[in-house]
Amino acid sequence: SAVPTSMLALGTLLAASYAPSPRSSPWSPARRVQEPLLAEFDVNAAVTRLNAAVEREDYAAAGRIKAEIEAGRGSSGAAVAPLVWDASALPAWLLARVEDLGFRFPTPVQAGALAARRSAIRDTVLSAPTGSGKTLAFSVRLVVEVAEQLEERASLATAAVSALLEEAPGGLSPTEAMGALSPALLLPGRDESGDATLPARGPPAGLVVAPTASLAEQAARLLHSLVGGYSRESRTYDPGAKDSLFKFGGPKAVRVAALFTAEEGAAAAAAAASGAGPLRDSELLVATPAAVAAAGESLDLSALR
Repeated sequence: SAVPTSMLALGTLLAASYAPSPRSSPWSPARRVQEPLLAEFDVNAAVTRLNAAVEREDYAAAGRIKAEIEAGRGSSGAAVAPLVWDASALPAWLLARVEDLGFRFPTPVQAGALAARRSAIRDTVLSAPTGSGKTLAFSVRLVVEVAEQLEERASLATAAVSALLEEAPGGLSPTEAMGALSPALLLPGRDESGDATLPARGPPAGLVVAPTASLAEQAARLLHSLVGGYSRESRTYDPGAKDSLFKFGGPKAVRVAALFTAEEGAAAAAAAASGAGPLRDSELLVATPAAVAAAGESLDLSALR
């Protein structure tokens, strides 16, 4: 069946970011966010160094790097947008989260992805060199687009947990309640959701179609971090850490699910028949084309903007 344009606009930005050439892109009409390849000056590497300097509180180095970026970007003589997150385009909680994750300054393609949202054209193609931050660019943009839905579903989850806490006996313990309201990363063969049984939240509000399983997992983990999940591989629960769940002020209980293979897509479709699984109980879904094809009509696109 035909894929809605809105799905392409929100869900396939990762695939779009790997389009081989502006002239060969199948997305039209579209607003293209393209950062030119600069042989003399790598602005993306410089922004990475700038974020690292700020993270370690070396503000003298940060000042030098910022001046280097301004000089390098201005060398072409063309007007360039400032490399700052547009606070008016981001919910306050998401802006705080991006900065807590160490992305205090965006790369050009990250800033451009948000700027393109102001355009009347919803389709956006991101085109930039490897290492320029395209995954974060489309992930932040996607979370912005579905933020209202995430907050609405979080309110329902909070109400359900509150009701279970009031039940006696058989209600939730405080530990179980915290697990139920924590963000969940649902990877094939690895369920990090809470133990509590909550009503299914419905079909995904946001969809990312990634060309490979490795890129799908990368996108899923980043999205999970943006909605409050721990980004550290050590899984250390340190309340004082900047990426701590205890500091996160955004919507609770967001579920990020991933499907990598056709077999996993078919299994998700079977689970959906009984109202369960990632196709019926997730806010953000990341899948490969093979998984999407296998899921077929069980993948309900009605919640996508």
